[in-house]
Amino acid sequence: MIREPFSRIQFVRFYMCWPMYVTLVLLVIEALLSAATTWLVIKAGRDVANGGDGLVMDLIWILVVQCTAYAAGAVSWVYAERAGMRAFGLYIAKFARDNRHFPTLLGDRHQREQVEPFLTGETFHTIYRLMYEVEGQRRSLRKGPGGDNPDQPRLT
Repeated sequence: MIREPFSRIQFVRFYMCWPMYVTLVLLVIEALLSAATTWLVIKAGRDVANGGDGLVMDLIWILVVQCTAYAAGAVSWVYAERAGMRAFGLYIAKFARDNRHFPTLLGDRHQREQVEPFLTGETFHTIYRLMYEVEGQRRSLRKGPGGDNPDQPRLT
């Protein structure tokens, strides 16, 4: 029996589910709220320069918007964990389906690692490392060139 190789597209399809879509929407909302906070800080600075009228309300709005952004980020990780657990479960189920005719495979460690080296805990860590990488990439896109990331070139 010839085994088909497992492609990257198949792996990414494991992530495509409603918890992942909710995660992405919440990450966008978090980024928009963080941008709104920046605008509110600039507005508060202008209010201070103009004599301090409305400064307390600006600070309250900054607090409310930033707390909402943090809450959206925290809830997004709940859904990201759900998507990751689903992807991990589908991956293990696929391995079990593909190898159901080879019952000795799971008992022999050397042979199992040759067939599927990621069946160990490494799969679990790879899936969650990918989730954290998505969040990291989103943050680096938000900062843009010359932001807080020292690896990115600074625009002069």
